Amino acid sequence: MQEDNNPYGGGSMPQPNAQYNGQMPYASQQPADPVQQPVDSAPQKSMNQMPQQQTSDSAQQQTSDSAQQQPSMGGMPPQQPANPTSQPPMGMPQQQPMGQMPKRPGMALAALILGIVAIVMFWIPIVGIVCGIAALVTGIMSMRKIKANRLPGKGMSVAGLVTGIIGIVLSLVMFIASFSIGMNMINKVTNPSSSATTSESSKAKDDAQKGLDTYNKTKGKELKGSGSFGGADVKIVSAQKGPNDAEGHPTVVITYQYKNTDNENRSFMEGVQDKVFQKGVALKSTFYSEDVQGYDMESRDTTVQPDGSLNVTVAYALSDETSPIDVELRSSVDFNDQTKITQTFNLQ
Repeated sequence: MQEDNNPYGGGSMPQPNAQYNGQMPYASQQPADPVQQPVDSAPQKSMNQMPQQQTSDSAQQQTSDSAQQQPSMGGMPPQQPANPTSQPPMGMPQQQPMGQMPKRPGMALAALILGIVAIVMFWIPIVGIVCGIAALVTGIMSMRKIKANRLPGKGMSVAGLVTGIIGIVLSLVMFIASFSIGMNMINKVTNPSSSATTSESSKAKDDAQKGLDTYNKTKGKELKGSGSFGGADVKIVSAQKGPNDAEGHPTVVITYQYKNTDNENRSFMEGVQDKVFQKGVALKSTFYSEDVQGYDMESRDTTVQPDGSLNVTVAYALSDETSPIDVELRSSVDFNDQTKITQTFNLQ
């Protein structure tokens, strides 16, 4: 009796050449195409009975479920239907389509290049300032665009702003320094004798100071016979008795030598204040009814130009014919100058 070698249970192992109803048990059968398997084992419904609002997602889900329920036949795994519209799982980065490259930060790169040019060309102030301003404007616009569209290149935009500011500052410093040097050179070319002019100016100041010192020394002093005060150089020349005036008073004619040292035209009467005293009382000036030799009544009012000189004669009515007279002259231009020129004459 032959032993049963079937490890799986009762019954004998089929022989290789045994026939079962005229068919090979497995060799003659071909594996079923999983693609051609029906989607659902349920009987197909008619077109009129199918729901019209069935979505593509539900159809794809049914297809996927049917494919998973089908057993593998012949050792081949069931084919999954391709779904080009499927989305990646949650949390996974979305892959960009082939051929689409990320946008390059062109404005940010332009801002950086302009800022570098501004720093390199700062020794040409115009180029440095223009490129620096352009870098600032381009950098600000680039940062706004990057922030709005979430693009890369923020660091490049910041670098463009910083280099642009540095370039502007360096160019301004260079411009100020160049301007100062240029002005100094122009002054040296246009005024080659500036040093000589400066020395002459200092010498003129020294002379003016010396003259002022001399004036201050004589200011407020009494000068005998002649001297200078504000606006005039005056000398008391002589005093002579004259004929009686129109009212019958005895007179004396005094001659002055007047030089106008002011910058304007002046007469003796405008530049000099003359006083004649007899017995301490001031005498009045007078005039004659007829011509008197050596006397010019109009000389006192005659205008004299600067640095011009004139002999002036003035007649005074005496209180008596024997008492001496005292002549006193002061400046009528500078009232702060208390210098006076005096002279005493005896009439006997």
